[in-house]
Amino acid sequence: MGMKIHRDIPQGSDAWFALRREIPTASCAKQIITKTGKIAAARVGYMNQLYAEAVVPEYAEDEITSIAIDWGNNWESVAREAYADITGQKIKEVAFVTTDDGRSGCSPDGLVFLDGEIHSGLEIKCPFHPRNHIAALAAGKMPEEHKPQVHWSMAVTGSNTWAFMSYFPGLPPLIEVIERDEYTAKVEAAMKQFGDEYAEFRKMMKLKMEQPIKEKVK
Repeated sequence: MGMKIHRDIPQGSDAWFALRREIPTASCAKQIITKTGKIAAARVGYMNQLYAEAVVPEYAEDEITSIAIDWGNNWESVAREAYADITGQKIKEVAFVTTDDGRSGCSPDGLVFLDGEIHSGLEIKCPFHPRNHIAALAAGKMPEEHKPQVHWSMAVTGSNTWAFMSYFPGLPPLIEVIERDEYTAKVEAAMKQFGDEYAEFRKMMKLKMEQPIKEKVK
């Protein structure tokens, strides 16, 4: 599966939201596939959300913010620098990555290139409450809730590895390198299935949108 890298567009900008519109992304992968590898029932609701983004873009759900989201965004750049210092890797920031067909995408927190090709990627979580970071440190591994997102990113980019980092200021970070495995293959299959299902859903909705509104007959 090929891919297309979109650069020079700040994440969180209007142009970035427009670029992602109506494309299933890694951050919402859990609505398509569960952490155990089953097709998620929530995918139907996610189709509604994606189509809503297309017809009423000003109400895109991804634009909803909160204190916790702002906290994570504010500390992400610090965490990325810390990751680079710890690993010695050169991290490149990009806006968005899509599959060649444009039916799936991800917004990596960083990419590592080798000979011009994506070698690995980075997913950073900066929990608002330290207890969540402590829990990750205690377990010594990525929380299972992030599994669909990380493997979706690998599926989109074709990378064989993806680093997960949990960061909280003043505390030791957690870094785990996730490798492509059987779950990644399940994600790729779910990605294709969802793409096919959404294409049919979109055709159906287009027909419904084109139907004239009939007034009630008394």
